[in-house]
Amino acid sequence: MKWLLSALAIGTAHAADPASVPAPKVSAGDVWTYAGARSDGRSATFKYEVTRAAAGEIVMDRGGLAETYSTPWTMVRSKSGRRSLSMSPGLVMVPFPLKVGDRHEQKVELLDDKTGGKRVDEIVSTVKGWEDIEVPAGKFRALRIEREEKIGVGSHDPRKNASIYWYVPELRWHAQVEIFDPAKNLRVTRKLQSYKVR
Repeated sequence: MKWLLSALAIGTAHAADPASVPAPKVSAGDVWTYAGARSDGRSATFKYEVTRAAAGEIVMDRGGLAETYSTPWTMVRSKSGRRSLSMSPGLVMVPFPLKVGDRHEQKVELLDDKTGGKRVDEIVSTVKGWEDIEVPAGKFRALRIEREEKIGVGSHDPRKNASIYWYVPELRWHAQVEIFDPAKNLRVTRKLQSYKVR
């Protein structure tokens, strides 16, 4: 996609870059706050906070949206108000272990727990390489992960999204995210402002 090609060039590997990055240990109280900006001029602040971390269940509060993960970071449920979606199998947000060049493909069924409505999404994630990235929270060495999503596969109104995540092992999450919705010609960027990890 053109927007991916126009993004920052992928940096060269450093001797200190690990060959493989495992899933992190996540603790209750871990917090990440992001400054969000959209190409239509709107902006917002987003806070992600782990409220529970136990074997097989990690719960993250995103300000009215509660996400449940089976492991870091595989989402199995998302709940907002009275609406709850279950994912089967879990939606892999970060395909651990991360290795440069790896490609991860998945097909996920999302079930509306109230109405019984279903949809199927297909996601392809590719670990492109290590980059130096600077955000308001500081400078970090990050792994760039590019994702392509087909949402509502087989439905009468399928759509596509593309995104880039810069995952930082020491943060246990992303330093920056860019999402592009071609149907709306909309680009969304979120940059880490502050964080607290235990």
